Amino acid sequence: MGRHRADQGGWIWAGAALLVLLGTAGTAWADHVSDEGEVVAENVWFAGTDLSGMISGQAAGRVAQREEEVLSNEIGIDTGEARIVLPAGELGFGYDHEAALDAILSTRHRGGPLDELADFLSGPFRPETVGDFVTFDEEAAFSRLSHDPRMVLQEPVEPTITLEAGELVVTAGVPGRRIDLRQLTSRLASVDIASGPTAVDAGQGSIPPTVSDEAAAIAAGRVNSVTEGGAEILVGTANVWISGPQLREHITAEPAAGTVRVGFDTTAFRERLERLLPEPVAPFQPPQFDIDGGAVEVVATGEIPPVCCDGQSVRQAVDSLMAGAAGPYRVEPRPSEDPRHVAWAMGTDVKEEVAEFTTRHGCCEARVTNIHRIADIVRGAYLLPGETISLNEYVGPRTRAKGFVAAGAI
Repeated sequence: MGRHRADQGGWIWAGAALLVLLGTAGTAWADHVSDEGEVVAENVWFAGTDLSGMISGQAAGRVAQREEEVLSNEIGIDTGEARIVLPAGELGFGYDHEAALDAILSTRHRGGPLDELADFLSGPFRPETVGDFVTFDEEAAFSRLSHDPRMVLQEPVEPTITLEAGELVVTAGVPGRRIDLRQLTSRLASVDIASGPTAVDAGQGSIPPTVSDEAAAIAAGRVNSVTEGGAEILVGTANVWISGPQLREHITAEPAAGTVRVGFDTTAFRERLERLLPEPVAPFQPPQFDIDGGAVEVVATGEIPPVCCDGQSVRQAVDSLMAGAAGPYRVEPRPSEDPRHVAWAMGTDVKEEVAEFTTRHGCCEARVTNIHRIADIVRGAYLLPGETISLNEYVGPRTRAKGFVAAGAI
C-alpha cells in the first residue's frame, strides 16, 4: 500500500509539471502569435546581432545602422591608370529598409499554422539569419558617373584650321579616352557591397572629336575658295587691295555642333583698312575764315574729314565676301574722331596770322593781275595737321575762264 501511494504521488507531480509546462508553452505561443509584426521572434539574427525580443522600433534602428554601414562601403574603380574610390551609396546602390524590417519581424511567422508552430518550437535550438536587402539602379549609377570628370581619361582634340603659307590647312583631330560607363555599371550590378569594401575593373572606350576631319576640311576649302582672288575695298573715293592670304589672316574657326563655325575678325580687318588708308577718303568742306587787321574770324565751320571706316559697313562687306559675292566691296567712311581733325573743321586752331610776304611791283602789268588772281584763289586755304600744299596743284590751270590774262611769266 505504501509503494502504491508513492507511485501515485509521482505521477501526480509529473502531471502537474506537464500541465505547467503546457500552460507556459501555450502562453508563449499565444504571445508569439499576438506579437507578429511588433516584436522580433526568438533567435532571429541580423547583421551579426541577435534581435530576439526587440520591438519594431529597436529593430528599425538596427536596420538603419546597417543601411548606413553597407552604403558607406567603398568601391574602388580601377581605370588601368588610377583607382577612383566612391561610397556605394553614390554609385546607384540603395538599401530597402522597409523590406529588411518586414523580413526581420515576419521571421518564424511564415507559412501555415503548422509551419509557424514548428518554427516557434525550434526557435531556441535553430537560429535564423535575415540577409541584407541591397538594391542597384543602373541608370542612377550611369548618371552619377557620367558627371564625374575623372571618368574622362583624356579629352579628345578637335581638328584645327590654321594658316600656313597663306592657305588654310587642317590638322587632324585626336580621339580621347574615357571609361566605358555601360560596361562599368553592368559590372557594378554584380558587386556584393554588403560584404565590405570592394573593387571593380573599368573598361575603356574612345571619345571622338565633335567635329570630323572631313567637316573641317570642307570648311577650310570653302574659305580658301571664296578668298582666292583677294578683295578690292572701296572707301569713298579711295580704294585698297587686300590679297587672299591677307584676308585669311582674319579668319577664325571654332568647332560647334558637329561642324566648324567659320568667322571673320571684322574689328582687326577694319583696323587693317584704317592703317592702309590713314588720310581722308572723300571730299569735305573746309571752314571759312577771314583776316581783318591781323585778327582771324571763322566765317563758317567746315566738315569733319571723312576717314576709313564705318564698322557696320565693314561687317556688311565681309558678309558679302564670305557669302561668295563678287567684288569690289563698298565700305562707307566715317567722320574722323581725331581731335586735331575736329578742331580743324571747327576752325578753333586758327588763332592768328603767323606770316605774310609782300613783293613790290609796278602797277597794272599783266603778270601782276595774275598774281592778284592767284592770291584770291589761295586766300583761305586751310591745311589739315601735317598736310602740305602745292601752290601749282591747288591753283590749277591758269585759264581765261578762271580770270587769268596773257603774260610773259607768272
